[in-house]
Amino acid sequence: MKRITWAAVLRVMVVVMCLVGLSVPASRVEADESGEALFIYLQAGSFDPLTASPSILPELSYNAVEIEQTGTYLLQFTGPVLDEWKAAVEAAGGQIGPYIPDYAFLVYLDGAAKSAVSSLPFVRWVGPYQPAYKLAPWVDFSERSYRVILAPWANKQQARQGLSTLSSSLTEQADGYSAVLDEKGIRGAAMRPEVLWIEPIYLQELHNDIGGGTIMGGDTANTRGYDGAGIEIAVTDTGLDTGDASTIHLDFAGRIGNISSWPVQKTNWGCGLPSNAGADDGAADTISGHGTHVTGSVAGDGTRSSGLIKGIASEAVINFQAVEQFTDWPSGCYSDGHYLTGIPDDVRLLLNEVYGWGARVQNNSWGGGEYGEYDQQASYFDDFIHSHPDMTVVVSAGNDGVDVNDDGYVDLNSITSPATAKNVITIGASDNERASGGIATVTWQVYWDFDVPPTSNDLTSDSREELAAFSSRGPMNDGRIKPDLVAPGTNILSTKSSQSIASGWGAYNPYYLYMGGTSMASPLSAGAATAVRDFLMSNGIANPSAALIKATLINSAVDIAGYGNTSYEAGQPIPNMHEGWGRINVAEATKPLVRRFVNNTTGLSTTGTATYTYQVNAGAPFKVSLAWSDPDAAALAAKTLVNDLNLTVTAPGGAVVYKGNVFANGWSTTGGSADTVNNAENVYVQSPTAGTWTVTVTGANIPQGPQPFGLVVNANFGQIDFDYATYLPSIMRAAPETVVINGDFESGPEVGWTESSVQGQRVVRTAGWFAPAHGGSWLAWLGGDFNEAAVLSQTLTIQSGTSVLSYWYRITSTDSCGYDYFSVKIGSSTVYTHNLCSPNATDGWVNKKIDLSAYAGQTVSLGFEVTTNESLNSNLFLDDVTFVATLADVVTAPEALPVEFNAAAPDRR
Repeated sequence: MKRITWAAVLRVMVVVMCLVGLSVPASRVEADESGEALFIYLQAGSFDPLTASPSILPELSYNAVEIEQTGTYLLQFTGPVLDEWKAAVEAAGGQIGPYIPDYAFLVYLDGAAKSAVSSLPFVRWVGPYQPAYKLAPWVDFSERSYRVILAPWANKQQARQGLSTLSSSLTEQADGYSAVLDEKGIRGAAMRPEVLWIEPIYLQELHNDIGGGTIMGGDTANTRGYDGAGIEIAVTDTGLDTGDASTIHLDFAGRIGNISSWPVQKTNWGCGLPSNAGADDGAADTISGHGTHVTGSVAGDGTRSSGLIKGIASEAVINFQAVEQFTDWPSGCYSDGHYLTGIPDDVRLLLNEVYGWGARVQNNSWGGGEYGEYDQQASYFDDFIHSHPDMTVVVSAGNDGVDVNDDGYVDLNSITSPATAKNVITIGASDNERASGGIATVTWQVYWDFDVPPTSNDLTSDSREELAAFSSRGPMNDGRIKPDLVAPGTNILSTKSSQSIASGWGAYNPYYLYMGGTSMASPLSAGAATAVRDFLMSNGIANPSAALIKATLINSAVDIAGYGNTSYEAGQPIPNMHEGWGRINVAEATKPLVRRFVNNTTGLSTTGTATYTYQVNAGAPFKVSLAWSDPDAAALAAKTLVNDLNLTVTAPGGAVVYKGNVFANGWSTTGGSADTVNNAENVYVQSPTAGTWTVTVTGANIPQGPQPFGLVVNANFGQIDFDYATYLPSIMRAAPETVVINGDFESGPEVGWTESSVQGQRVVRTAGWFAPAHGGSWLAWLGGDFNEAAVLSQTLTIQSGTSVLSYWYRITSTDSCGYDYFSVKIGSSTVYTHNLCSPNATDGWVNKKIDLSAYAGQTVSLGFEVTTNESLNSNLFLDDVTFVATLADVVTAPEALPVEFNAAAPDRR
């Protein structure tokens, strides 16, 4: 049972009118008292600052003089945060720090700035940030290592001097220090003005306990060619077989990118500093074999089993970080042995290393901390993903599922950090389907503490429709839905470390063994995420975001039936806190033609909107999934959502509107309120009427924007879902016309097309900037910036009757030839290139036609790409993209425009 701490009590102690050092003009108080209450949500307590605040102990509070000296305040605006409000605060001399819901920030204000800022009409309240607010509710004042987070405006060296008098061991981190503190030191650190947050550091544990090809559809995805080839993945775990790429398990041979080993950290996890801090026993997997098993589930290629036992991303490049080290503890502490003591206090160091290696999908089958809490470690994961939006991180939910009340079903609220982070994909464990091998014949009562039916007498791997009893459950303490998804995690057969004698859940042969836990579900999901990334890249999205991959996995997931009474546990309809949005189905996620994707990179600000329309046929559900990688929340905040996007879906005619995450019996229902908690929202309409559906994404409150997002739409779009290249010759029927969605761009940006620009430029835009449209009022513009790489792409099926690509273009350039280029691509193959240079500039619009009959019958990604160098400007304008039957009547390009590439051979990847 978890200890109830003094700080936890603060969360519910709200005493009327005990604000200290409040500075609010009376007129504003009177105006706001008649309006709606606005709360500030701190871990120490939630309160409307105009009427109440948490009660705090005198020894953890500043007096009026100390408040003025610290300069750190809480500032609340009157509503959703506008960029100009923040700019006004900064113009008045304020420095803005972390966002605190609702509509508040920590700020630094000197005397003059405080007076000026307090008088701004959109500032609702300015008040003190007390020392009591800085303590995590789970601080128990025992002597151990704590994360001490500093304010952005703190003098770090000055802070070191002050903290060094309180701590017996101080280690610098990116946002502050890890410090060994006792009760006196904790209180002293909280009183220091530059300190924002203090929380204990927990020793992490593996999430294996005492699952992919068939259930998850990995075999189908692989057959389609989505196996992670060319994509780099990373695993952070115990070790990888021998730890040496030259002698590694044959299922990984030839695909090892990098291997590193992280030494024992200088951290006190609650019973003294390790005696061998800094020791490193290498990357070999010598004890449990956990890391080798996990890596096989992500990316083993089955060489030792003739391809039978392999991961979903079996062709991916493997990078590995070994963080399990032999640890020599002080007397009276843990038993000496192997622990995850290589994990640094700031996990962004791990993420930065693998990202630098080239990995874009990473797996973590470990965790630890307080149930449901968003701590600084979770914040670090969110910060990294937000600042590296193409980095997908998968984390196991944990194995703390229990039935304390003995009702026969697993209780809620047992997920720990880092699975509590917003931007990671948190994975719970469902049952594998295996009648023999491992512990397939064992019930949950045998090795686990489940004594009441139906859980007690259920087998561990008898049905894919059930959830593993050990799997940790949500919700988060701020109400967020977790886990996000589930995957098989019982009796999973994968690679065995040659350096370990452990047999897990049972040996299969010298090269493979069975294991179970959310540790096993997570890597299967990381493999699925890699396959989805492969699918999206192969279909024209050059660098899909983690948000888009997450939305795709959610949109294609399967609601599992559960066991026993279906009104309990995972038997409840989605979304629920046992399975999240369902079991991953990578076969469905990589199914061609049935989904539309928006990889938005420009983002929305407060009140901004992005609108998309889709022509939908009846006969299949209409499912819309939105996800975004939110900025990291301040660990001191009780609500973690920072940027709030809202999803709304409007049926044909405009009378019926669905809001994101308003569900009943597994399907969207009208009414309800906008979700202000989660950074993934869904609308699932079971039986849509035929017609034009409108999907709108709105920036409800974007205090740290603009906020990009990923959007996935699944419906009956009326396309024929079969492989023309295989079936058309034997059927001998006329192929339908090749259709380019929004080929004239008149439906606006991101309808039909996926665009990207490394310089952050909008590609589809209104005409009249440098050039008029060829027709209508919209066009595409690529280039126009230095060191640009702009891409516009769309997935379509090329039909034999209309296989000639036609488009209109115009070139303006001040560059000489040979430096800037415009390319037309089918997948990764370049089929035509324009040399963008001043001799090839056009006076007006020019038509170009390219014979793509070699691709007839194939579903491909059609892409237009411009690359420029660091000097002189080149622009390519594009309009009226379509497919026609022949090359007849082509309007040729100017003679000076050379055809440098005109290859029409299909990409046979």
